[in-house]
Amino acid sequence: MQKSTRVVSAALSLWLAVLLSPNAANAGSYEEFNAGLAAFNHGQVDIALTHFSASLEPGDLPAYMVPIAYYDRAILYASKKDAAGALADFQGAIKAKPDFADAYIDAAQILYAEKKYDDALSTLTQAKAQNPNVPRVYELSLNYELAQGKPDEAIADRKALTAVFPTVSSYRSQLGKLEWQLGRYQDAKADLEATRQMNAGDTYAVVWIWLTIFKLGAEPSDADKLTLANPPKAWPGPVLQLFGGATTPDDVLTAAATGNATTAPGRQCEANFYVAEWYLRQHDTAKAQDLLQKEQAVCPASYVEVDVTKTELKALQ
Repeated sequence: MQKSTRVVSAALSLWLAVLLSPNAANAGSYEEFNAGLAAFNHGQVDIALTHFSASLEPGDLPAYMVPIAYYDRAILYASKKDAAGALADFQGAIKAKPDFADAYIDAAQILYAEKKYDDALSTLTQAKAQNPNVPRVYELSLNYELAQGKPDEAIADRKALTAVFPTVSSYRSQLGKLEWQLGRYQDAKADLEATRQMNAGDTYAVVWIWLTIFKLGAEPSDADKLTLANPPKAWPGPVLQLFGGATTPDDVLTAAATGNATTAPGRQCEANFYVAEWYLRQHDTAKAQDLLQKEQAVCPASYVEVDVTKTELKALQ
């Protein structure tokens, strides 16, 4: 479960508690809900479970509170490793609020952990149908699809996200990188070009366009060559200088290491990968493989280069 989800739920519950005052008919359920919320916020799991259950049992809890009560109780069940109880309550939350994205996401995570992969993906498909505007749903779905060897479905999810948010250049860029990872270089180049048109200052898009040119083995066009004419000095500009023949691989690796403690690991990860791809373009497999292996040791897990490096190393075996 994501910690931020619990915080949002608690905050929403507090807002509802202030907004909705009890009446004589539902005062007991209302008080039980608030007691459950207080115990929830203090980490008193069993007490919170008891109060949330008491708030739901009469069936007279205000409608806006019902999905929150189910959702918070599901989180508590999950904290006790009670997958069945958590899943039942996530479904209760979804029934009460069919577009409750967090409930779908958390249910899918439990199903996937239980190795019920198809059920997890089906849950996320339902989430997209009920609320198509939640990027996290698409991200989780495509990650599961890639893990299950379903690249076409993963690309379809990335394209769907791009269609829902057509002006967000980062989603188009991520689509191009995914296509690159899956060896669909022509499609990747088209989407990365579109990214650059959406955001002319996206230097990373230019880097990846050149990585795609390397893979296609084609002669770069005059328009492609122009992108290397005046690369920025700031990172990842040194990578483009290398691609344009204005600097050396060692210079790029040195530039990557000059960042602070926060930025240096990520830059070194990127530099190892980009320079490795440049070496592959020069048919120097040994140096490329060495850098790719080093990259695995320094790359933050969240970087796209982690996954593409695994793909590249496998291809070089």
